[in-house]
Amino acid sequence: MSYNQLRIAKIIQETPDARSFVLEVPPELAEKYRYRAGQFLTFRVPHADGTFNRCYSLSSAPETDGLPKVTIKRVAGGKGSNWFHDALKEGGMLDVLPPAGRFVLGEGDAPLHFAGGGVVDIGEAARSALHQLAIDPVTDLLHGILPNALHRR
Repeated sequence: MSYNQLRIAKIIQETPDARSFVLEVPPELAEKYRYRAGQFLTFRVPHADGTFNRCYSLSSAPETDGLPKVTIKRVAGGKGSNWFHDALKEGGMLDVLPPAGRFVLGEGDAPLHFAGGGVVDIGEAARSALHQLAIDPVTDLLHGILPNALHRR
């Protein structure tokens, strides 16, 4: 599998330490970058110590969002997250592998239960489920966060 360059269409400051990066996929790569809720993208990150890879979950739902998006929380000392936050600008280019991961919604109408390390993964899967499946809307959400973490939506 080879990397392709995708343009950063928009950067959204979600919280003081989290940004979303909306990616523009050229028409000739649209099929290659078609994704399902629950998948992730792998980015090639340049660094003084050498290039390395970082994987980030897609935070957009393919059925409702026009462009793929990843949301990245800055981590103290994190080489990948700090590069995304400090070095990237709208219009910049990123080296990105096609979507990967098998933790995706299946077929059926069974009750859905979501669990994840962050609300990003759960929100994407819930939006896709509500769009794809004939189910009642989610009525309860239990979300545990660290005392200094703040999410807005």
